[in-house]
Amino acid sequence: MRSFIVSTTLKVALISGCLGAFAQVNLYPGQWVGGLFSVEDKLYGAEVRLIDENNIIREEIRHNGVSIFDVDPANAGKIATFVASSIWHDDALYILSIAVANPEKDAEGALFRRHNFSKWQDGEWHDLGAYKNPHTKSSLKAIPCGNDRFIVVSGQADLAGNTGSQLTPFVRMVVNSDRKEARVQSSIDHGQEELRQHMSNADCFGLAWRSEIIITGNHATLLNRKTGHYWIFLLETASLKKTGNIFKKMTPEMIANGGLQDAVLCAHPEKDGTILISAQAEELFESQGDYVAEMRELHKQYGIGQPHATMSNEEWVRLYEKRRRQATENSPLIDWYRLDPENGKVEKTFPPEGAAIERDGNKNDLWYPKPDGSVRMGILRLNQPEKAEAKLRGEAEEVSAK
Repeated sequence: MRSFIVSTTLKVALISGCLGAFAQVNLYPGQWVGGLFSVEDKLYGAEVRLIDENNIIREEIRHNGVSIFDVDPANAGKIATFVASSIWHDDALYILSIAVANPEKDAEGALFRRHNFSKWQDGEWHDLGAYKNPHTKSSLKAIPCGNDRFIVVSGQADLAGNTGSQLTPFVRMVVNSDRKEARVQSSIDHGQEELRQHMSNADCFGLAWRSEIIITGNHATLLNRKTGHYWIFLLETASLKKTGNIFKKMTPEMIANGGLQDAVLCAHPEKDGTILISAQAEELFESQGDYVAEMRELHKQYGIGQPHATMSNEEWVRLYEKRRRQATENSPLIDWYRLDPENGKVEKTFPPEGAAIERDGNKNDLWYPKPDGSVRMGILRLNQPEKAEAKLRGEAEEVSAK
């Protein structure tokens, strides 16, 4: 399981941009928690950080358990975990983690994979319970909804046992904290009619799991970067409220082929409860290919990293970067959208203050929101409190010296 999770994580790194993705915390949607913005590096999943409007870290929460990337000798022998999802809800941070170990067996000898629910509240971690997933190769994400309920998104298997046209990646799950166990309560239909006949296709079924989770008030929105599909859930009732696609030119054929790499460039919640989205200009979609899929195929074809490899890893990386630059040059413009989870509507909008309309290579593919509604383009740089305070003291001393 360890090798499966590590390889999956590295694939995410490649898909996210191959080089330098590990420092790009704003590659993933943040979450507003009061007046602070919550960010994390989901590739490593080690800490959640709450930052203020000056990007100064005001609180840092390390996930409970031992990360698969934790090389501290003191953790030798402990079972490592991989954080599948982490979301704030009602002043608590909820996480779903997977124990990195071989599948376990129940009393009847059936294999299962343990998925652990826990939350950070009042300065400490609380173990809520575990779900014994009989689909040992299916990845999960969990959205907390209160009253011990979670919306759980499955990547490979219908957890409620539906078949045919009823297949869905969503279930409502209940966690019993006293018994420390979680169980499936009911399935939730995915609501995307154009996908219904294709849900038996693994790539199509996994669209929701491969989507970003964006929390705004009492809503959770899943947004798929490659196709533009979105699902809006009402947290109060743990139910699906609205589905749709932000793009009008994302054809069924494109969806069947996996969509377009980085069709959605970046998305974050705005402080007023809406979601701001930057995307490639969809007028150019049909002329674009999926360079990541092409490079993944080349990686396999040339046996990169294997003894029989006919291309070195360095050559492959250089070719990857060349293809990425070509794809960016062929699609240089940025369109901006605003999705309102309250009414379920999405519309193209004028760029907000600070926003760019050209990708400039890929320098403007990422951005992050500010409390006043403006955005800052580029990679989010986090500031340590002591360094920020020292800088302010130095500036104050310069002013007083004058």
